[in-house]
Amino acid sequence: MIFRYTILSLLFTLTAVIGFGQKNLLRFLQADTAYTVIKGIDVQNKLITLPQELNCETSRHHYIVRKGQLFIQVDGSGKLFQVDSSTLAPIRLDKTCYEGYNFLAYNFNWKDRFYSVGGWGFWKYDGGIRYFEEASREWSIIPTNRRVPVAQVINSLGWLDKVDEKYYMIYSKDDDFYLKNHEKDHDSIFVQCLDLKRMTWWDEPKYLIADNPLITGNTFRKIIPTSMGLLVEAWNKFQLFDFKDNKVYTLPDNKGAAIAALTTRTHHGFFIQRNQDLYIYDPLKDSVSPLIISKKDFLKKTQPMYTTQRATLVRDRWMISLLIIIGGLVILISTLLYKYRKLLKSSKGVIIQENQGEPIQFNRSLSFEENLTSQELAVFELLIDNSSNNKLTSIDEINRVLGTKNKDIAVQKNIRSEVLQSLNERFQIYSTTSDLLVERERAEFDKRIYLYKINAAYLFKFKSKRSGA
Repeated sequence: MIFRYTILSLLFTLTAVIGFGQKNLLRFLQADTAYTVIKGIDVQNKLITLPQELNCETSRHHYIVRKGQLFIQVDGSGKLFQVDSSTLAPIRLDKTCYEGYNFLAYNFNWKDRFYSVGGWGFWKYDGGIRYFEEASREWSIIPTNRRVPVAQVINSLGWLDKVDEKYYMIYSKDDDFYLKNHEKDHDSIFVQCLDLKRMTWWDEPKYLIADNPLITGNTFRKIIPTSMGLLVEAWNKFQLFDFKDNKVYTLPDNKGAAIAALTTRTHHGFFIQRNQDLYIYDPLKDSVSPLIISKKDFLKKTQPMYTTQRATLVRDRWMISLLIIIGGLVILISTLLYKYRKLLKSSKGVIIQENQGEPIQFNRSLSFEENLTSQELAVFELLIDNSSNNKLTSIDEINRVLGTKNKDIAVQKNIRSEVLQSLNERFQIYSTTSDLLVERERAEFDKRIYLYKINAAYLFKFKSKRSGA
């Protein structure tokens, strides 16, 4: 029996050694023990295969550097490993057994202690601050002044300011998924700051007034830690979020394109930040290359990043009253013009209604389908066919019929939204109802994804017409 366990132990060690062939990386980390951050270009990237990961699924890794040594925190758990610099084998440091509560938490080393902030699991966000006690080999909680629910990528981005000893967060206040009608409110994006000396947050969050980096339009989002701030690719441009000076800088297109091309070629790699320097590590080549970026590379024009609640919400009462009066007059005049145009065209059997400044026309002598554009008709027929077979329609299917499958994510989203919205508005006008023709619901496998279908109350009507044809 002892011989059997010895063989298994050797196999685990051999697997780890084979999986971790990055000797140059370890030499690079050991050459300078200054504070170092290592972050995957893709959140799924791995450097090593561990003998013990999560019980039920493949886990992500968070790589942490302390005094030139590489550590691995297994995402969604308390498991913590150290890579032995001589044997390259992972050595487990903790003795925890619980998991599933802290996926995509912010894990980092600060003053030779490991910390874990936030995370997501069991359908809710975790706002706790945890630290690893090496003597007990367990994680403990640190009481703080307020709950800030953050999880990397899901609802937040974070940047560690090692000089001033602060951890900044851009985040949205998402409801936990076990609540009815939980929403992700991208209209209210906040900035918070964790003081690492006192382990307390700002008493009140700031309001982000710059472009929202949480919605980027890109499936593969590039988040680059730098000494200047957090560099994020959002909406086909790179922006530097300088939390300390409350400014947002933008890279020129040519510089941004060069960085995008480099990171795309090494999407399996890692960013390494050490002092003022930034590097890209390619695990396939086991090579470390400098990525040179400075404030001089950015456009001179900047914009403020965030403001306080008072500055955002307080308005002059007279100005508000004036805007309400003007808005009411605009609505009244628009309504009268609409009714006049509708009456003017009714004798010709044509209905006209404004849609975002563009007129929508319907000919009563034609069927609903004959009034649709070619794109609207293609999506309508796809939804009818899938709904008739009790099948929900995915975003990818809609992109295919629209011919946008290979276009930029932002272009896909804009075209898809316009077509679906137009279908509903055309149906409401044509049928003189407030019901939606196209409905959506969240996918069971991922509550952040929507699927589409035809309103069941009207599906039979359109099925009958198609059968009769």
